[in-house]
Amino acid sequence: MSHQVQAVALTCVDYRFRLPFQKFLAGLQLTEVDHIALAGGAKGLLSPGAVQDELFANFEIAFNKHAVERVILINHQDCGGYGGSGSFAGLDAELDFQRAQLRQAVSTLGVRYPEKRIEAYLGRLSEAGEASFEKVI
Repeated sequence: MSHQVQAVALTCVDYRFRLPFQKFLAGLQLTEVDHIALAGGAKGLLSPGAVQDELFANFEIAFNKHAVERVILINHQDCGGYGGSGSFAGLDAELDFQRAQLRQAVSTLGVRYPEKRIEAYLGRLSEAGEASFEKVI
């Protein structure tokens, strides 16, 4: 039996963002969410192949079995799926790159699912380890 879920969210597996992610969704008043976690998050949508196919299969289940109309993509700073912060020339370069990745992922999903509401957010960590989320799209 199918039921309606408020959104499907694709995030990274990084433990540092697990609880902040849940609090962030609650702040968006999203309590029933299908959650897809993959190292690199939205990165998996950007290259055709087995990983992208598996992600699309997961989205199809959320859309068809749970009547999901809203998609939330969340990437984050210092993501191991992208080699961590040390792989970038600096924080601004890293954040700009992540924003571009999210925009490209939204575009990829939007072409395939133009009827869905797709949002993207970038998770950041403060010096104290506190997480915050910036809306990209």
